[in-house]
Amino acid sequence: MKILTIDCETTTIEHGHPFHKDNRMVCLGYKWLDQETEVLDFNDSTADLFNELFVKADLVVGMNLKFDLHWMRRIGCNLKNIKNVWDIQLAYFYLSAQAAISPSLNEISEAYGMGQKVDVIKLEYWDKGICTSEIPKDELHEYTKQDIILTEKNFIHQYELFSGKKLTIKNEVN
Repeated sequence: MKILTIDCETTTIEHGHPFHKDNRMVCLGYKWLDQETEVLDFNDSTADLFNELFVKADLVVGMNLKFDLHWMRRIGCNLKNIKNVWDIQLAYFYLSAQAAISPSLNEISEAYGMGQKVDVIKLEYWDKGICTSEIPKDELHEYTKQDIILTEKNFIHQYELFSGKKLTIKNEVN
């Protein structure tokens, strides 16, 4: 099974709401299971790349995936190319007997013993009112990469909880 984990970073007006006309995509990242994470600055060809990735993927994984998919549609991706999705936030809602309504990536990661992300971007930039597009690219890319890796780790754990089967992983997940 070809599993693709995605995440996008956007400007933060109304929490990055994909339907706010002044928000825009800043960067996107993706990772195939067993491969390195790629993070790209948004440009005119981004939708074409993600359309190709979605066609190849058997399963698209994300954290709060509805947010990312709304953004994918906004930038011109054809969501009909996506065969199946797995939102770790929604899966956690089910697995917590609906006790955790809208858990963060850190809450899910902590519950599964995956650790916490180092949230420098939130503390040093967003909490100080600095727009995502003004964050140094190398720091933003590292943040996105970290989110994708944690999302993938949590997905693997949830998949095993739901299915009772281990995913075959060639290399150790970062």
